[in-house]
Amino acid sequence: RVETDRALQKPTEHLGAYDCVLRAISTVYTFDDRQFADAGAYLKRAIKLDPTYAQAHAWLAWWYNLAAGEGRSTNREGDGISAQRAAMTGVALDPEDAFCVAVAAHVQAFLGSQLDDAAEMFDRAVLLNQNSAFAWGLSAPTYCYLGRPDAAMERLRNAWRLSPFDSLNFLHWTVAGIAEFVAGRYDESIAWLRKSQRANARFVPCHRTLAVSLALSGDEIAAKQAAANLLLIEPAFRISTFVNWYPLRDAGHRARLMDGLHIAGLPE
Repeated sequence: RVETDRALQKPTEHLGAYDCVLRAISTVYTFDDRQFADAGAYLKRAIKLDPTYAQAHAWLAWWYNLAAGEGRSTNREGDGISAQRAAMTGVALDPEDAFCVAVAAHVQAFLGSQLDDAAEMFDRAVLLNQNSAFAWGLSAPTYCYLGRPDAAMERLRNAWRLSPFDSLNFLHWTVAGIAEFVAGRYDESIAWLRKSQRANARFVPCHRTLAVSLALSGDEIAAKQAAANLLLIEPAFRISTFVNWYPLRDAGHRARLMDGLHIAGLPE
């Protein structure tokens, strides 16, 4: 009922703004440098055309979040602030939109390390729309960061049941790999990450986690190859910078992450 009701509502009265959002969505996951930059420009134009368009603000927050996670941001702190501002604007404009709430929750977790607040917001998102595969799937990373990999996997399974052929499955499979890494099940982690890699070879978090899980599984040669693939996409990657901001709460999980990155031969 919720999905039908929302489908019958116009997201914005300004068709130009709606077209800009659709153009951004169509290219943002290619992770091609030019297309990714264009997606951000389209979203900013959508907001300029219609400042009250809640989902445009949420998509812009998601774009900033991807830029930070992909190592594309030249000002991570500034982009993090922009992401949080855009996310909360989206929620303020439409507090009943599960997509807007889910994006805001993830930004709180991933860029703000406010994991408990994020978990509460995700509960709200799925309460608003229990059929939102996006909200279920996007909540899983927060549970990885909290050190609850089995809860993360259950949330991913909900997303897959709701949308088995989702365009975001490459991200969900990477999150499954992160969950299995947290659980110490490296072979399972590698299997999920290889699947994600086949679906989207330019997704940086997949390469990072694959290098770690391969290293900790004892396959140092494959880990070094995964690390080389990561550096082809994100040449500025540094272990110290990444581990400093990555929101894993448990010190033991963070230590294993750092060990795997070192074994894989990534630069300090």
